[in-house]
Amino acid sequence: MIDKKKVNYGDTVTLTYVGRFENGDIFDATREGEPFVLKVGETPLIKGFEEALIGMEVGESKSFEVPPEKAYGNHLDDLMIEVERKNFPEGMELKKGMEIEVTSQDGTQNYIFSIFEVGEEKVILDGNHPLAGKTLHFDVRIESIK
Repeated sequence: MIDKKKVNYGDTVTLTYVGRFENGDIFDATREGEPFVLKVGETPLIKGFEEALIGMEVGESKSFEVPPEKAYGNHLDDLMIEVERKNFPEGMELKKGMEIEVTSQDGTQNYIFSIFEVGEEKVILDGNHPLAGKTLHFDVRIESIK
């Protein structure tokens, strides 16, 4: 009996995948002919995705879901901030979903926020990752393990 190699931490793995939301809409996928190559435990990945790969074999396909706490975290209300419209450059067109870079008050940190809501006097910014609070579904196939 031949012992098949299984994915473990430290392995370089080539795979293809499709990531979907609970409603079936695709949010990410490898392109045909362009698999994703990663070093398990070293490539920055969401924890639940990496955990699901452990133990898979070459040629194996697997479907799994990753809850928010093992993906991009829960949506945090503390990362929603209200800013007065006058704090933006005059004439700047602000649209829902637009990303903007915000510098901390002491000027040492930059943060990316998306515009959640635009009002006459106030703008609500969201500092959560766009996939925060979402359960993610993946279909993965292992192509090679080194």
